[in-house]
Amino acid sequence: MGLFVPSITALPEIRELLAGTGLPFNVMALEGLPEPVQRHAAGARWLSAGAAISARVWDRAHDLARGFLEDGRLEGSAMPFPDLQKLFA
Repeated sequence: MGLFVPSITALPEIRELLAGTGLPFNVMALEGLPEPVQRHAAGARWLSAGAAISARVWDRAHDLARGFLEDGRLEGSAMPFPDLQKLFA
């Protein structure tokens, strides 16, 4: 069990919230979040990506699909198929 506040990034706010609870504290990986050493010193114990990874994957997929539909191009690298299959093994 722990405390999770998804939008907090400021160290003073993290410290203030932790002062009122004895629970482990979880922060979300957002722009402006302090470095790991600073977060840990403030009392944050876990880091959550939330939807950030999947949102970036869908953004990239959208760009690739748009480029392909516009002019048949597929930019960038792709994971080799055998490596992709291993992810689902």
